[in-house]
Amino acid sequence: MKFSNHDELFTAFVNRPNPSHAPRKRGRYWATDCYKIKKGYLTPENFFTKSHIDVRGTKMILAGIMAEDMLSKIYKDMGVDCRAGENQVKQIIQITPEIELVVKPDFVFPDKVIETKFPFASHTKGEIPDRYKDQLECEYRLLERPTYAGFFSVPFDVELVVYKESERRWNNIQKNIIAFDSALKKYCESHPLQTD
Repeated sequence: MKFSNHDELFTAFVNRPNPSHAPRKRGRYWATDCYKIKKGYLTPENFFTKSHIDVRGTKMILAGIMAEDMLSKIYKDMGVDCRAGENQVKQIIQITPEIELVVKPDFVFPDKVIETKFPFASHTKGEIPDRYKDQLECEYRLLERPTYAGFFSVPFDVELVVYKESERRWNNIQKNIIAFDSALKKYCESHPLQTD
């Protein structure tokens, strides 16, 4: 591929189709969808459409991938007992017989889980922004072990903040996914050509 500048290359890289990702389908949702569903960012109308990520978003994603890859390399090279990178745990939480939630924590240790983030929006040190809590709740429910948000910063560091699981949050996540799935089913029935 020829490119005129790195912004163009980076954007093309992040927005390219990923053959390892299964196409979106009703009844199969990702842990990262939970907050988007709750806030109304993910709707039945845009569920099947891959959103285009702009240059700024592309650079933020690449910075996060870079930091996560480096931490994974450090753990591996230092012999830390951890599943990460190519060996990440990707499992399903069955919400109902027809609805499944795909959960893929970044780092899984025998005694804990770490989900890393490279926040570019400000957050208070020692606290977890609300936008990450639903995903962390799903990871806790999947493995039922202490779950941490790991916040990358520069110079290279990772601040671990423990996530406190919440029965109320978990119940709301399940209710929201079930309601979203019902709305998506109705949308698919009334727009069959747009959801193929």
